[in-house]
Amino acid sequence: GEITVATMAATVLVDNTWEGLGRCPAQPPSPVESHMQGSWRDRDHVLEHVREVGSGLKNAHPSLKRDRQVVLTAVKANGLALQYASHELRRDMEVVSAAVESYGSAWAYADPSLHNERPIALARIRNGDFQLSQAPDRLKEDREIVLECVKRNSMELQHAAPALKLDREIVLVAVSHCGLALKDAHPSMCTDEEVVLAAVHASPQAMKYVQGDWRFNTDMLIEAARLTPLAAWSTISQFQHLTHALKSAGCKISVDAFDWRSLPFAGEGYPGRVISVSRMEVEDGRIQLTACVGLAGKEVTLELPLQATAFDLGSQFLEMPAPGQARVYLHVFLPNGTRVRIVDAWRPLLSFFE
Repeated sequence: GEITVATMAATVLVDNTWEGLGRCPAQPPSPVESHMQGSWRDRDHVLEHVREVGSGLKNAHPSLKRDRQVVLTAVKANGLALQYASHELRRDMEVVSAAVESYGSAWAYADPSLHNERPIALARIRNGDFQLSQAPDRLKEDREIVLECVKRNSMELQHAAPALKLDREIVLVAVSHCGLALKDAHPSMCTDEEVVLAAVHASPQAMKYVQGDWRFNTDMLIEAARLTPLAAWSTISQFQHLTHALKSAGCKISVDAFDWRSLPFAGEGYPGRVISVSRMEVEDGRIQLTACVGLAGKEVTLELPLQATAFDLGSQFLEMPAPGQARVYLHVFLPNGTRVRIVDAWRPLLSFFE
């Protein structure tokens, strides 16, 4: 028989009435659809629903998306419901603040004119969705804004206005959580006893940002070295002062195998040998130097030929192994802070100062 192929045309919903395209007959909404459409027009029903499920605002009739009470109720339940509110209410400070309090990222659905308003910024900070680096200058100069930021991220201090980097409370809060924030504080804060102590206690590496006499305070240097052998000292003189302080105190500090800077502080348990050179000069065609082995070794003065190498220096202190014997791990530190690597053991010592 003859086969008839029927083609269904698309339909569209226009003003809640169905209109067929082509030869498709109009299809009225089903009773269930009619009931659902009617319930989303009912203010009391929608208000009750969004109080529990804020995202339900999506289904509400447009007139209710302009209803301030309905929208405020929805965003308090789920801040992301702000995206379904009318444009007018997305410019409403109270509505947007409530949305951001509920869900920090909801600020993205607010009118752009409100993104950096102070109440919105504070709400975003509390929800961890605010970066001071991207804020306008007026917020970087706002003490409460900056204080709230550094409470959550010490390194935000670097983006604060210059005057607030001089604010003792703000700086103390920042360095108490992460001592490395001291590098972004005003220089006068880097000489403040309480600030410096808090910074070094939180992060011993902060010693390299300390200014003034505190940089050479023996008690602080020893405490920093006790806390970690990884402290990166800012100057060679400070590095040498620490070594002297540790020797004077008879400290034995564990070596971190992943950081060669801790080697001069090695205790007896370390299998390698450390030679620290504190003075090195050329006199009468010879190298005059003062050095010691390990942390507790006694300093001695030596005289070596101009072409002397780190291996030659080690031979003055240690019995170097014969070929085929176990390897001796030798670490030589020169006065300029250079560590002579194993591959450079046969380089002339003077070449490290060229």
